[in-house]
Amino acid sequence: MERRILLIGMQWSFMSHFRALPSRPLQICSKMLTHFDFKQFKSDFRHLDSRLINLDDVFIEKSKLEDAMSELQLSECSEYIKRSFWKRLIEISWSHGKQNIVNSLLMFILESPNQHSHHTLLSVLKILAHSGRFSEFKPLYYNFCSGLSPQEAVVFSADIVSCLCLTPLYKESFFYLDLAIKNGMPLGQFLCILVGAAKYAPYVEVFETIDLFHTHGLQPSNDFYLAFVNRVDIDRSVSAMHYMERLLDKLSVHEWIISSSIITGVKRFFERRGWTGTLGVKAMGLTCGNCHYRLAKYRISDDEISSLTEGFYKSVVLGTTSDELYLTTTPEELASLKNFIRDVDRKFDCIIDLPNFFHTALSAKKISSLSEEVLSNALCSALQRLHGEHHLNHFCLVGKQRGIVNNKKFWNAIKQLGNRTGITVRSFVTSHKSNDDAFMIYLALWSGPSCYIISNDEFRQHRFTLGPKLGEQLSKWQAARQITLHPGKPIGLCKPMECAARVQGNASSGWHIPYKSTEKCHSYSSVHAWLCLLPPAPSPRTTSE
Repeated sequence: MERRILLIGMQWSFMSHFRALPSRPLQICSKMLTHFDFKQFKSDFRHLDSRLINLDDVFIEKSKLEDAMSELQLSECSEYIKRSFWKRLIEISWSHGKQNIVNSLLMFILESPNQHSHHTLLSVLKILAHSGRFSEFKPLYYNFCSGLSPQEAVVFSADIVSCLCLTPLYKESFFYLDLAIKNGMPLGQFLCILVGAAKYAPYVEVFETIDLFHTHGLQPSNDFYLAFVNRVDIDRSVSAMHYMERLLDKLSVHEWIISSSIITGVKRFFERRGWTGTLGVKAMGLTCGNCHYRLAKYRISDDEISSLTEGFYKSVVLGTTSDELYLTTTPEELASLKNFIRDVDRKFDCIIDLPNFFHTALSAKKISSLSEEVLSNALCSALQRLHGEHHLNHFCLVGKQRGIVNNKKFWNAIKQLGNRTGITVRSFVTSHKSNDDAFMIYLALWSGPSCYIISNDEFRQHRFTLGPKLGEQLSKWQAARQITLHPGKPIGLCKPMECAARVQGNASSGWHIPYKSTEKCHSYSSVHAWLCLLPPAPSPRTTSE
């Protein structure tokens, strides 16, 4: 079926469409770009987007575009302007839905790609890929690659891959991934390869690609999960369930958490196959709040906690660079910490952020105006509850309140409580200029995998200082071991999540999938709710007499 395209002679006058132009313009692009001054690139090109919005979406004659290119090349404007103009024009037209302009530019550029810059051709490849015009994409891609030097192939590798992964040619991207690895480039910008695999690769290759990126410390993006879930959802073969379960196994092993935008697709997939799914489920201790399935407990091994403790001490307490903001530990404080650890006869069950506790428990009053007895009684009340409800016995108070902690009256009620219950309480006090958070976390980590920490501080800076790998480990540890405080009488003690924050279950008993919801939560908590998936009830057996 023939498509009639109305060829409208370009009657663009930048004098009528564009205001506030230079008084002595260069007439560079014939009738199409009359009065557009390329010397004013910074002022005119910066506003080209807003100006193009008002232009009619018309098909531009080839002759007009040829005239524009000739006069642009003969002009006195910079090579940067000449190289960038067509890229800028087609990208802005595409972003504002000027499809006739885009089609005319595509036809013009595809007829003579060698006359255009690499940047322009990359923009064309991107538009062709997004439009699904793969038959035009393929020859232009190979033409583009043939003109690249080895150095240019490295420079443009991420841009090329972002185009390839939108097409069935996604496998070509592994060549550029290898270049990136050999040249030490950040690999996060190549995660779109996983999205391409999710759309076009055999399922087996999808999981091989996941493993490849995992060896480099990377995990799939939301775009990957969306593409994969959409693919298996429309797959009516028996293998679709097998590969969905395989993905859930990957999530479980690597403790990857998906977002609420993905979990709805997972729920839909299972429900179409007869399962029952419930979103927004909360874990009640180690039990699913919906089906009462027993969830596995969070565990961190002695080796893992030792590695995290050592990494925290080196990066945060000691520091690795002189310009880190939180490095305020003095040699005297380090010596004090070592002496304190040497003198304690046992590791602690719980570390308490003392200033944080007082400000939360007694928020309506100024701490300095309260007597030692009032402060001590408030603390004893919380200690007694922690002892009775959580079976904690050995506590350490960390803070800067040297005046309070060194006062004998403060300890009277605590000693009496200890005599009655067997509770022991030690204190580690820092100077008012010190970073007491660092000592607090270190003492909790040093005390082993069973120790809790009580604080409302989220310790974002310390996770950042640790880096991605150890920072993520600290987040998981916080989610399982940090008790938060809420004002009230008595003060609220919010226990952390006990269960392991990972996909749990199987095809026979059902799946429990943690996910990030939109509700407000602590920055260190990756799990906000669970999807509870229950398999279809078995069909009743019919027996013959």
